[in-house]
Amino acid sequence: MFIRQIRRFSTFKLGPIFACSEILVNEPKKSLETNDPKVWNYGSNIKYDIALEQHNNFVKMIEELGVAVRKFPSHLNPSNSDSMFVHDPVLTIPPDGEYITLKMGKELREGEEGVMEGVLNDFNLKKLGEITGEGKVEGGDTLWV
Repeated sequence: MFIRQIRRFSTFKLGPIFACSEILVNEPKKSLETNDPKVWNYGSNIKYDIALEQHNNFVKMIEELGVAVRKFPSHLNPSNSDSMFVHDPVLTIPPDGEYITLKMGKELREGEEGVMEGVLNDFNLKKLGEITGEGKVEGGDTLWV
């Protein structure tokens, strides 16, 4: 998820904590049930109905906290099960939601970076840089929300 921050709460030894004002989410795809879990590194097939219910409950909880929820355009990456993890292709930087484009490690997810860049550019976020060459990193491997 991209996170646009609004204010700093406090600073601890681990760094500043910010209040979140806006996030980007992507609904789970029906392909979760049909994609081969071994290929996608899942323990087993994921039940789409349960994943969608959990996603909707998460969105409702976030909205109740007063955080604006933006939805990823549903027609993008329709068969990519992992595309619901929108925090993987980019790393957002508080407080203004600027971002660094990362380089996906899983071959099945290559190309998501460009799709995400297009979405973030539509939201008028500023790109600070990108991972190039042989380097690979995914946001979910570096930051857990």
